[in-house]
Amino acid sequence: MIELFGKGRACYKRRDWRQAQGHFEKILQRWPDDGPSKVFYQRCEEYLLEEPASDWDGVYVMKHK
Repeated sequence: MIELFGKGRACYKRRDWRQAQGHFEKILQRWPDDGPSKVFYQRCEEYLLEEPASDWDGVYVMKHK
C-alpha cells in the first residue's frame, strides 16, 4: 500500500492526474476505507475536470466546505 501511495503522490506532483488516480484506485479496491487515498482520488477527479493554474505548487485550495 505504501509503495502504491508513493507512486500515486509522485504522479500527482507531476500533474499526471490519470496515472495518479489509477494508483489510488488500486489502493481503494483493496482498502476501500483508506481516507488519504479517497481524498487524492477525488482531487485527481477535480483536476481532470479543471486543471490547476500553471504555477500550481501542489497545495490544494478548497473551493467549498
